[in-house]
Amino acid sequence: MSEIEAKALVIYVVHGHVELIKFLHVHGADITMADQHGATPLHYAVQMCTQHQQQQQAQPDEESNKTEASREDDVVDQLTRLAVLHVVLTRTEIVDSFDQQRRTPLIWAATCGRPNC
Repeated sequence: MSEIEAKALVIYVVHGHVELIKFLHVHGADITMADQHGATPLHYAVQMCTQHQQQQQAQPDEESNKTEASREDDVVDQLTRLAVLHVVLTRTEIVDSFDQQRRTPLIWAATCGRPNC
């Protein structure tokens, strides 16, 4: 897989493009390939899910002011992030890969949104 394909895969993960992730994988993209930081698409998928949850928890007052449509958008957004995580997990054989700082995707999820994430 080329560096461009690897970057595209990460971009699709971060932006929630489930079908494009599946397309790249079907056409030979290595879903376990690490980027320049040693992070895999799984690292980014768990980070995106965790960041979204922590943003919602950090702004409880805004939740009460949201419209029904806005709440529905939040639910769809979270479901998309979970769908991305599911797609990546079901196509990843190595779930405990390490980035350059020796952090696994689980550590990314546990520490995301905190200082030194």
